[in-house]
Amino acid sequence: GTNINNINRFYFLDFQEVDRSNGNITKFFIEGKNLWSFQEFDIGVIPVLQQIILDTAGNPLQANSTKLLNTVQYPFKGKYGMTFPESFAYFKNAKYGVDGNKKVVWRLSQDGLTPLSILYDCNAFFQQQLTAYNNNLNNGIGQSGQSYFGNPTVYGVFDFYTNKYIVSLEVINR
Repeated sequence: GTNINNINRFYFLDFQEVDRSNGNITKFFIEGKNLWSFQEFDIGVIPVLQQIILDTAGNPLQANSTKLLNTVQYPFKGKYGMTFPESFAYFKNAKYGVDGNKKVVWRLSQDGLTPLSILYDCNAFFQQQLTAYNNNLNNGIGQSGQSYFGNPTVYGVFDFYTNKYIVSLEVINR
């Protein structure tokens, strides 16, 4: 709602639509000339002032563009998304998060998207624990008749001293 230096002015040509079949957008993150769009069921990348074109062999090439936001790309296999935006962590070009729909902890880095909970054999734990974090289970009544307000969430942080992504599950008292 600000009008200082017209910084709230967005032109129609600068808008970009994302695929609604991938769920709601839970987080945006800018890294260099890429705007990352984290949705509930997939992760997309939107080139900023550049365009991604394919050469004759099908390899992606980047070219400068005068258009602010270009076409959204969904380049990652597995269609992992981000259900809990609080679980997002970033360190040295690696992005971490939790997909509550597939119940997977993942890392997105220069080598692509890696499902960490599957790779390190802790997926059974997350499958069991994250089932309770479904927002449809919130009925407004907590333990011993107390009212329950809010949605439980999953928090994430990267500890650069130990070089580990740490996941914390909020206590559920419904």
